[in-house]
Amino acid sequence: GPYLATLQFLNNDTGVAITASMISCAISEGGLSTEKFPVWQVVSTDGGQVWKAVGSALPKPLVSSYANAEMVFSSLDSGWVEAAGGLAYTSDGGEHWKLVHLGGVVTALQPDGNDVAALVDLSSARGGAAVWILSPMGVSRGETSRIPSGFVIGQMAVVPRTGELVIALPVGT
Repeated sequence: GPYLATLQFLNNDTGVAITASMISCAISEGGLSTEKFPVWQVVSTDGGQVWKAVGSALPKPLVSSYANAEMVFSSLDSGWVEAAGGLAYTSDGGEHWKLVHLGGVVTALQPDGNDVAALVDLSSARGGAAVWILSPMGVSRGETSRIPSGFVIGQMAVVPRTGELVIALPVGT
């Protein structure tokens, strides 16, 4: 049956979610088969009482990791989704998604109601990590902060409008 993967409320009444379905069935004596269906977006405009399916499936490169997808919306039309380190953007409520490349693996998204901060692991390219600020129009405003290679982070938060980092270091560092 369906299950909820990600949920975000834009205000007291309006929320968006990514859901997905998985069906397991017996194919032979003692054998099971599992079929996964792509994720889709659902919207509630009454505080979560009723949800309505909208939009379309996510881009194919992201679908395989939908269970760990992270989605942030600035409005019902403009939103970002991260799955398996990939990033996609929609400006039409999920009808179409465009893959976005920020030079590394996207590991976290954080909205502030307008902009979205994206934490990008650059270890495969230049090393370290960076924070990019993403506008509601789908345009990245550039790399705003760098974290050097080998820098150990316990936990991190990002201030979306500025890209400033708040870092908690592990004990003993």
